[in-house]
Amino acid sequence: MTVKYHYGKFPPNIKQDSLYELVAQTRTSLDRYDGFLHAMQSQATLLSPLLTQEAVLSSRIEGTQSTLTEVLEFEGQEGNNKKI
Repeated sequence: MTVKYHYGKFPPNIKQDSLYELVAQTRTSLDRYDGFLHAMQSQATLLSPLLTQEAVLSSRIEGTQSTLTEVLEFEGQEGNNKKI
């Protein structure tokens, strides 16, 4: 059964030419990031902030209230160092 707000709106009219440019820009950025990772001696240096931010966002989903600052302070305390 079709929902009322779908009438005349599906399939959406998407201009694919504009999407190609966005995909190309995204691919260029990802390739540049991948190049940085391969050129670094310690890839964890570049990945660590992303993993920490992901942990904060995941904790919100699970109902835990921790901020990025709190996580970084905890990781900075002696004995709490983690290996990636």
